[in-house]
Amino acid sequence: MSPQGPQTRLPEVAISATGFEEDTAEVPATISTIDAQQINRGLVRTLQDLIRYEPGVSVNSDPNRFGANSFNIRGLEGNRVQMLVDGIRAPSLFQFGIGPFNNSTRSFVDLDSVKRVEILRGPASSLYGSDALGGVVSYMTKDPLDYLDLAASPFYGAFKSAYASADTGWANTGTVAYGTEAWQAMALYTYFTGHEQENMGTNATVGPLRTEPNPQDIRQQNVLLKGVFQPAAGHRLRATYEWFDRDNEIDVLSLNATTPRTASLSGDDENKRQRYSLDYAYTNPERGWLAGFTANLYQQTSTTDSASNETRTSTTAGCSGVAPGDNTCFIPRQFDFEQRITGLTAQLESLLDGERIQQRILWGIDYSDTDSSALRDATVYNQTTGTESKSLSGETFPVRDFPNTSTRQFGFYVQDQISMLNDRLMVTAGLRYDDYQLKIHPDATYLANVPPGVQAADFSDSAWSPKVALMYRISPDFNVYGNYAFGFRAPPFDDVNAAFRNPIQMYTLIPNPNLVSETSRGLELGFKGRAGESSYAVAAFYNRYKDFIDSQTQLDCPSNPNCVPGYFATFQATNLARVRIYGIEAKGEWVLDRNWVLAGSIAYANGKDEDTDDPLNSINPLTAVAGVRYTSSAGDWGGALNITGVSGKSSATAASGVEPFLTPGFGLVDITGYWNINKHLRLAGGVFNLFDKQYWLWSNVGQTGLSADSPWLDRYTQPGINVAVNLQLIY
Repeated sequence: MSPQGPQTRLPEVAISATGFEEDTAEVPATISTIDAQQINRGLVRTLQDLIRYEPGVSVNSDPNRFGANSFNIRGLEGNRVQMLVDGIRAPSLFQFGIGPFNNSTRSFVDLDSVKRVEILRGPASSLYGSDALGGVVSYMTKDPLDYLDLAASPFYGAFKSAYASADTGWANTGTVAYGTEAWQAMALYTYFTGHEQENMGTNATVGPLRTEPNPQDIRQQNVLLKGVFQPAAGHRLRATYEWFDRDNEIDVLSLNATTPRTASLSGDDENKRQRYSLDYAYTNPERGWLAGFTANLYQQTSTTDSASNETRTSTTAGCSGVAPGDNTCFIPRQFDFEQRITGLTAQLESLLDGERIQQRILWGIDYSDTDSSALRDATVYNQTTGTESKSLSGETFPVRDFPNTSTRQFGFYVQDQISMLNDRLMVTAGLRYDDYQLKIHPDATYLANVPPGVQAADFSDSAWSPKVALMYRISPDFNVYGNYAFGFRAPPFDDVNAAFRNPIQMYTLIPNPNLVSETSRGLELGFKGRAGESSYAVAAFYNRYKDFIDSQTQLDCPSNPNCVPGYFATFQATNLARVRIYGIEAKGEWVLDRNWVLAGSIAYANGKDEDTDDPLNSINPLTAVAGVRYTSSAGDWGGALNITGVSGKSSATAASGVEPFLTPGFGLVDITGYWNINKHLRLAGGVFNLFDKQYWLWSNVGQTGLSADSPWLDRYTQPGINVAVNLQLIY
């Protein structure tokens, strides 16, 4: 039977903003949620797909070799955005600019294993500590009870196959789950094969002028295993094992523009993440000091292994990448980056009732110990002379660009949510203390190649991060709110102690043990409301950052005492005094009737370095999304039309005096649809960039230093018209 009235829409809930599950309409912050149904019906497989309709959020991506690497929220990106998988920190982004040879991304999650993604905008250090300066992206993986209907059957099985033309990729996922009221278990496995992402470039030559994408063969596997035991009401013990493996074989036909003697370049990049975790949750049906308790013990290991094979022709006997000669050289390289994190989190919840107020208090601790290491190695084979060497461009391999480092972080936080005036006023006050200890373990490999001058050193710091937020219910359907938060980010291992030297081209990068932690103060004001089934929200934000870290500042030599004698240029991570970012965001849904919904969102941001008055190149242009969705009365089929509009980039800071390429504005039209054929078979499909628009994303080109007259601009274009489809069979 078809429903006779409007379809009831469940409230959108999130955990990241307050530390417990809460209706986002009642949260005094801007937070978005994307659930498994949206991922499936929206044909989402990549990080770019995930935030396709999230103005104010973008994903940075390298089209030459390494692909997606990190999120950008309101102009902050990289390790300034905290990424969590089931509450566990994702691996750090590590980029070291030595040609197209080494890069460790943060793309270590397969979205078929995710039941919900939450994106919290703005400083969140009061709950999450260092690295949450720009916001939080929290992945929550699926549980057995997300599949099982124990009243109907103790077993669940499904197979899903998905195809996307943008990278001719196939993803196949198998899922099984079994359980009783007392225990449940599940296993999920995904296998993906694909190729390079298409663009609208037309130059297929071999060399820096190439604009067509570099050929790639990608294989990705993901395993998620979970076992859940519920020995008594209110108690849950859960064990999780997660394994992710992505391998990318690439022929870099665009070569390396900085080494004209390079005749061929290929790579094999493998990213792995393995996680073990054991967590416990207790829920007390009675209010009081012990209303709930959670604890999570975990260990996670992530590795990036990049192998590169380079051939140089017409070069010198030393196999120079620039100078001419009569030699041919073969140079295999290896880059390895590893992070191992062991940690414990625990949180106690108290629900207290007073005469006129109610309190929800969270008490939490967060401890982690992270070991980070990286190694570059190379062997130089001169095929003309028949000699081999471990030296190239003044470096003697193997090389460590920073010493092996252990980072210990300990945080304690308390948050009190106070309800007053018959629940019309909600006051949330939070305070976190963080102790950060970075300790180096230099070995012979590091010490043999460290540049002269400033040496690597240990680092320690501590910080208090307070936050206060107020939400006032003007009417049952209209809330106004404001929050003021402090942010904190300790300098990471690579900013404090990165070291590199090139005596051939006469430049060097040296450590800076005098770096201080970045801090921020952020204000957000907004309102949220409902009109029947419809909803809307508007937020304005103003954030100021002190001691912002520029990872590679060129020192004023020779006047700066840190300049290394004998080198033309010395680089060092330094603190910028002041950075400012402000903007406004809005979103809404208008439910026309039980079948039709109109939706829209818009985001604008502006940011600059207040010392130089230069704009920040991490700020994305004005972006808006408008769409209409249709759901049949029976709910078994539906579709959506979405229009994305992005303004042209009006200004940017030039790199080395070169006029930057400012991306032009564009508009895109996407159409998606789904059909639940029967209870066992579900189909979804979509057409994206329907009108085959050529466009560039500022998030991909803004940090590259591309000039306005660069002949290879089209290499950075996005796919033209493309399609995606998935079919799911449920047993």
